[in-house]
Amino acid sequence: MQPPSDGTPAPLLLAAGAKASDFDVAQNPSLHGTQPVLLFRVFKSERIVLSADRLTAASSMGYRMVRATHGVASGAWYFEVKVMHLGHTCLGWATNMADIDMPVGCGAYGFGYRDSDGAKVHMSWRDKYVMKRCARVLHLSD
Repeated sequence: MQPPSDGTPAPLLLAAGAKASDFDVAQNPSLHGTQPVLLFRVFKSERIVLSADRLTAASSMGYRMVRATHGVASGAWYFEVKVMHLGHTCLGWATNMADIDMPVGCGAYGFGYRDSDGAKVHMSWRDKYVMKRCARVLHLSD
C-alpha cells in the first residue's frame, strides 16, 4: 500500500498470514520511520476500545493490554502518555509473550507502573519505585 498523496503515512494493515514481526521495526529495520506508532487493532484485549485514530485506549472492565504497532528490541526508549479522564491507570512495557488479557506487569513478560501508589509491578510483585525516586530527589534538592 502506498502512502496517500497528501504525505500522510498509509495505515499499517496486517495481511492474512502475516506475522506481527513483519511489522516490528526492531526485527525489520526497513520499516523504521515509514509508519507512525499507533495502537494495534489486532493485538489488544477485546475489553479495550480504541479511538478511530488509534492513539487512545480505554477500558472500564479492569486492566488489560494493547500493543503498539512498533516494537523495540534493545536500547533506551520512552513513550509519553496523557491521562485525560479520572480513573486508575497502569502503564508499562511487555514482550510479545505477555498475555494481553492480564494487567501489564502481572507476569514475567513485562512490567508496569500503577497510578494509585506509584509502584513498579513485575510478576505481580509491587515495588514502591516512584516514591523512592521522588524522596531521593526531594532530599537532594534541600
